Amino acid sequence: MLCYIDLEHSSALTDPRTCEEHQQDRRREQALFAGLSGRPCERLVLEQDVDRLEAIQADAVLLSGLRSDFAAHDPEHLARLVDFIRRWQKPLIGFCGGHQLIAYAFGAPIGPLGPLSAGEPDPDPSFGPGMRKEVGMTAITLLEDDPLFADLPNPAVFYEEHYWEVKSLPADFICLATGPQCRIQALRHRYRPIYGTQFHPERGDAAHPHGLRLLQNFFHRILP
Repeated sequence: MLCYIDLEHSSALTDPRTCEEHQQDRRREQALFAGLSGRPCERLVLEQDVDRLEAIQADAVLLSGLRSDFAAHDPEHLARLVDFIRRWQKPLIGFCGGHQLIAYAFGAPIGPLGPLSAGEPDPDPSFGPGMRKEVGMTAITLLEDDPLFADLPNPAVFYEEHYWEVKSLPADFICLATGPQCRIQALRHRYRPIYGTQFHPERGDAAHPHGLRLLQNFFHRILP
């Protein structure tokens, strides 16, 4: 079984303008993970299910991205998830905000890419207005020969939607991929099956299949 932890803040889960779209996206992602892995996928919502973290019995854990800032979350909930990440011994992968949270859990600084320059257009003012961000399909340079990238070209193309980044590698991690605006696009723990991607492989599709291949590699090459 897989466990998909939804990191989005409750405001997106209850706001009628965003709730249904968010739920549809998460249902699609659950089905995608289940279909690619051949294993059932359970979703936990951090703010609603934080008390269930200790009881997770799964072959692997996946951490979602989020459009809200970490500062909006209950600090205790985040602290409990950070502790869970540090102690989890089985395969783990985080996307975008999940990638950042993994790096933070192991001691790395995270933060915004920085403000837009005067006259620089904002590609998506609906989140992080006035901040630099990466949005859309982006060519990512692969730096390491890793099972996560098996059968992928270099560069590979993945979907980006973020304005925060991992500022430096945590101890015992390797940078696996880099991009034009964000240096740490993917990372891996040296000794444990822990991965993070700043990009969103779960947003891959038939026209942009590299994210789907990466997920297949995680499910069939990283998982025992």
